[in-house]
Amino acid sequence: AAKFGAKCIGEIMVHASGEQLKELSGFVSSGALKPVIDSVYSFDQLLPALEKMRTKSVCGKIVLSMAH
Repeated sequence: AAKFGAKCIGEIMVHASGEQLKELSGFVSSGALKPVIDSVYSFDQLLPALEKMRTKSVCGKIVLSMAH
């Protein structure tokens, strides 16, 4: 992430309403908000993905791909 000028600053947990999620989606669509992707795992790699998340050695989102 630092390579692209981003920093990991901690975790934020929210319980967003449908309206807030719609607004957030608009930010992503417009490019105003760019989520940082740490890694992408296929569904059959679920256990390694969970282990990575458990160790907290993550900077960004862990994506679990459901594609076949």
